[in-house]
Amino acid sequence: MRTAAVAGATGLVGGCVLRRLLDDPEVSRVVAPTRRPLPPHPKLENPLITTAWPALAALDEAYGCLGTTRKDAGGARRFGLVSSAGADAGSSFLYPRTKGEAEKLGEAALALVAPLLVGPLRKYRAIAGDAVAAALIASTRAGIPGTLTLESDALAAH
Repeated sequence: MRTAAVAGATGLVGGCVLRRLLDDPEVSRVVAPTRRPLPPHPKLENPLITTAWPALAALDEAYGCLGTTRKDAGGARRFGLVSSAGADAGSSFLYPRTKGEAEKLGEAALALVAPLLVGPLRKYRAIAGDAVAAALIASTRAGIPGTLTLESDALAAH
């Protein structure tokens, strides 16, 4: 049985990762620290974040569905992180903070422009949150060392 943690469980992809982990018979416990309570589930531990990230016991898997991670978030043997095409730590845009706010509007807007995103722009097409969650869990469990980058077409295949 696996123990997993999800950072960002209230967001689009994080919520999909959380649902998949809670539905997975191989997962016995999921820790999802949040600022507001999540609906109860027998496998879910949902410590509320007040001023500091809670210390986490040993984990089999950890999923970061935020724009950043925190050094005191605990340790895991494997870690999967959701990011985005064009994300850049040196960017002048406030992407990490506005990511959650823009998800709903971005989905609608990208669905409208998707037919125009062809050729080299195809990689900027919107991907369903659950497809990203499936790819994140599968690639994390595969244990591939180093950095794995999946473009839109590979994500959509999940």
